[in-house]
Amino acid sequence: MKNKKIVYILLIIIFICAFIFSGIGNSLKITFKNIFLSPSSITYGATHRIGSYLSLLGSIGKISQENTDLKAQNMALEAEIAKNNQLSYENEQLKLALNFINQSSQKDLLTVKVIGHSPINSLETLEIAGGEKDGISKGSAVISNGYLIGKISEVREKSSTVYLITNVNSLVPVMMTKSRVKGLLRGGISGLVVEQIPLDAEISEGEDVITSSIGDEFPENILVGKVSKIISKESEIFKKVSIDSPVEFNKLDTIFVYK
Repeated sequence: MKNKKIVYILLIIIFICAFIFSGIGNSLKITFKNIFLSPSSITYGATHRIGSYLSLLGSIGKISQENTDLKAQNMALEAEIAKNNQLSYENEQLKLALNFINQSSQKDLLTVKVIGHSPINSLETLEIAGGEKDGISKGSAVISNGYLIGKISEVREKSSTVYLITNVNSLVPVMMTKSRVKGLLRGGISGLVVEQIPLDAEISEGEDVITSSIGDEFPENILVGKVSKIISKESEIFKKVSIDSPVEFNKLDTIFVYK
């Protein structure tokens, strides 16, 4: 019995020795060594990873700040471009105004600045920086670079309201220069239209349209635009034509008032 115990013990010892000196034993020894005998290695690895993470956060913060700075610079540049564009537009309008004044034979024109448009519809009325103190009176014709745009509907001490010909309720007596046919110019969302033209009238596309003396509401011979096309139907009792005006009514900046 004792011999069997001795044999068992020897076998266990042999197995342990073989395990220790095998590859598996070496791996376990290294693992145990790394865990229990080399805490400095673990500390270094963790410190290195934390340092890398903090460095990454710092880089992200720097990139974010640079992006914010670039956006601010871009906004400032866009504002400067918009300002320059506005100055360029105003200079062009002043050149046109001065050119019209130099070429015009009218000596009783007052140059006035536009200060606002109708809050409901920019094609109905506009406000100008000229009033009674400047010699402006109600009913005076208003033009832009030689073309009729409306008339003064209300006068105050330092400002006035202009009733535009594009207003849906506007009616202006006009005449086609080539055919000498007369009619009534009406405004509206569809554009300028001349109505009340006799059906047998021979009208040419492209001929000028001017104010007529009928009604004495406007001085005669002020340009309004050009005939674009005939838009009336055969069943209608009057002919109707659309009119093109070179004036951009929603962009008016400087206008002229007959005193």
